[in-house]
Amino acid sequence: NLKCDSIIYYFEENKQSLLEGSGEYEYNIMLGLINQNKQFFDDLLNSTVRDYYMAENSRWLTTLFNNTAKVVLWAHNGHLAKNPEYSDQGSQGNFLNESFGNEYKVIGFSFNVGSFRAIHSINYNLEQHSISGPPLKESYNYIFYFAEPENFILKNSSISNSNNLYDWYDTKRKFFSCGAGYCHEYRDYFYSDYNLMTFFDAIIHIHETSSAVGYTSN
Repeated sequence: NLKCDSIIYYFEENKQSLLEGSGEYEYNIMLGLINQNKQFFDDLLNSTVRDYYMAENSRWLTTLFNNTAKVVLWAHNGHLAKNPEYSDQGSQGNFLNESFGNEYKVIGFSFNVGSFRAIHSINYNLEQHSISGPPLKESYNYIFYFAEPENFILKNSSISNSNNLYDWYDTKRKFFSCGAGYCHEYRDYFYSDYNLMTFFDAIIHIHETSSAVGYTSN
């Protein structure tokens, strides 16, 4: 961290000469990469800062392009959701929502059955996993499982607050949330408390998934 701080200090103190040698875009890229190295070491000491730094880097990217650029950010539902309780300090999406307000739109993903690749939560191997059968009865996913059509996009803005669906949807319920790791023996552990109305702006639901094909060098 001290080495990163000294490099950042050097960049800031010699900004004009460095700009003349490389240009503003290259200067900002290098300074941003140095700052990310500093964030990495901070995260090793305190994992709760991860989403805060993810949001900081996302904001930095928007200014790197320009303030009017539209940016698409891809991450797991948990990191994108506007969840103030995620990882104690809040999710990346919650920090971005505080910064950008209504300009920050979140599309979550869900599925019913099928296969996917994830790190096994016990042996840490990257493996193909599969899910079959109905989800937990108390979850959002259980209703999605029986929905027609099987595949759909549900926009929050399309649900009238006078509709019975609104009250059901605007409530904290279990929602299947598999990130980088998964273990089928503990499937229920991967259901987290979500309010889909406040955490997301829309949900893309796929009934059945197919896992990515693993890379081999042969």
